[in-house]
Amino acid sequence: MKPEPAQTFNISDGDRYREHIVARRLGSMECMFLLLGETICNSSIQVKYLPTEMPDMRSHAIKPITLINNTDDNPYWDNSIDKYFARPLDPIFDQITYPNYFKFYKISTKTTNHTTVYRDQSNNIIVKRKSPIIPRFRYLKVQDGEMFFYQQLLCIVPCRSENELRGNFESYRDYYLHLNPHLTQHLHLINVQHTINYSRPNSVLSLQI
Repeated sequence: MKPEPAQTFNISDGDRYREHIVARRLGSMECMFLLLGETICNSSIQVKYLPTEMPDMRSHAIKPITLINNTDDNPYWDNSIDKYFARPLDPIFDQITYPNYFKFYKISTKTTNHTTVYRDQSNNIIVKRKSPIIPRFRYLKVQDGEMFFYQQLLCIVPCRSENELRGNFESYRDYYLHLNPHLTQHLHLINVQHTINYSRPNSVLSLQI
């Protein structure tokens, strides 16, 4: 809801009617919460979306032509995964995971007044956040195949390159199950159930519905 124009009420500063009307006005967010019957609350926690697409499925933003010269091998802006791989070489960053890097640290290209400042391999300034943020990702299921296992590995394995993330395994699934052998049987049952559900005749599915 937009604020009401002042001329509608014909009131002046210090007028009790003005105070009453101003107090009764609703913002668009307040109106939405009231219509939905939700509780209004304040939150100071920042949420940051982190991409987890595999390298061959990842989109890239091209830099302005003024920022590209003949010596540039990469005309694209670095995404969050690139920035994670290029994090500082200081030992405290060796074992930090992709989500935790952005949860606890902030990347900036401008100077800062922080007492402890790091530089990543792209010469960006890295400082620790005063308050952690909440990272969020695209929702994926086991049935999504390699995309799911790539996301899982990216979130739990500290690494500095795509090669490290895959290890010496033929697939991300193999590496993930190597790290979590207790899940092998469980994933097999999920795949079997998924296959059965999709192989049923339409008539059977319609009866179940």
